[in-house]
Amino acid sequence: MPSADHGRDKRWQVRWRSESGQPLKRNFEKKSAAESFAAEIKTDLDKGTAARDVRRACRFPPP
Repeated sequence: MPSADHGRDKRWQVRWRSESGQPLKRNFEKKSAAESFAAEIKTDLDKGTAARDVRRACRFPPP
């Protein structure tokens, strides 16, 4: 069965887990945007600052 996102314009997806273990995802139209966001998330997770950025990323997607 297709997901709720099936057939949408945004074909690239970044998935990660919050500090509490909650699965999160964000979809992008372009591969380069998805790769850039994934690199940001990885850097934030490595620095331990991901909690603030994950909430921001999920609440306010770019236009």
